[in-house]
Amino acid sequence: MTEDLPSRINILLDYVSQTERQKKDEKNSKKDKKELEEQIIQLMIDNNINVVRILSHDIGPCDVILKLTEKKRTLTMKCIEESMMKFESEKLNKDILQQIKDDLSTPTGVIRKSVQIKKLSKKVKSDSKD
Repeated sequence: MTEDLPSRINILLDYVSQTERQKKDEKNSKKDKKELEEQIIQLMIDNNINVVRILSHDIGPCDVILKLTEKKRTLTMKCIEESMMKFESEKLNKDILQQIKDDLSTPTGVIRKSVQIKKLSKKVKSDSKD
């Protein structure tokens, strides 16, 4: 049994080494994917394109969709305080409350850009009438 121990340890170390390589490859793959998505987003914005339809690919037909979403404001104590400090020296009334409410409900102005890949259905519609 003790003669078998070093070979089993070597096998275990091989597995550990293999999983470390796979994790590193996966990390590099995610980084490459993110860079590629950023390039695609910029090209789509530059060319004013919202959707690109790909009809022939190994994964099947799909749409590549540019998503631009405005980040909503997160209400924090700091955010509320900043909105209220604009009216620090004024008396609180309905108009000022409405202005504070409007200020808090406005988006931050930060636009998140992403690419969505939507696979198309492979169903073929027939327009034939019987």
